[in-house]
Amino acid sequence: DKYPKNLLDKVQAVDNYKEAKQIVINFLKNDAINSGKVSIIEEELKALKSSWRARENHFFIALEEVLEKPIYTENFSGYLTTFFKCPYSEKENWFMINFWSSLPEQITTVTHEILHLQFLHQYRLILEKSLNEEKIEILKEALTFILNEKEFYGILLKQDKGYEEHSVLREKLKNLWRESRKFNLFLPKAIKIIR
Repeated sequence: DKYPKNLLDKVQAVDNYKEAKQIVINFLKNDAINSGKVSIIEEELKALKSSWRARENHFFIALEEVLEKPIYTENFSGYLTTFFKCPYSEKENWFMINFWSSLPEQITTVTHEILHLQFLHQYRLILEKSLNEEKIEILKEALTFILNEKEFYGILLKQDKGYEEHSVLREKLKNLWRESRKFNLFLPKAIKIIR
């Protein structure tokens, strides 16, 4: 009922996942082109790319300084999604950005997700010695308070609010950060707070 019968018939006629996937991709592309959605998506993507290019170098310099580690890859891939969640892949260096968000929110998402990837890549081994995966996730999410700090002024167009359930922890971490603004001093204390 949700899917056109001709699409379902084509997909059911093939035995292999790759072929079925390509049939769906072709259908979605043709549907988007015929409905005019492609031009809207292309315009949004063009605006986001332009805005990001104007600030990416400043962001990566600030991120290296804050985390006290070099950027671990030259290639982060961001994808627009019409879904309301923005997953990422730690292994493949990609993340998603909500198409429906405003440009300022999209820029914040880009910085938020790259911070996650950089932090986990550079510090996962240290974190795993003291924290289980659930606590690593909590610290990773709460750590994005740092995007609102002076080290990142002028990059974000909208503050990173994080998740409501981390608001108290974010405030504790922010106060801890402001004691020294040195990640090598901050992280061990942050880990103790999380434990």
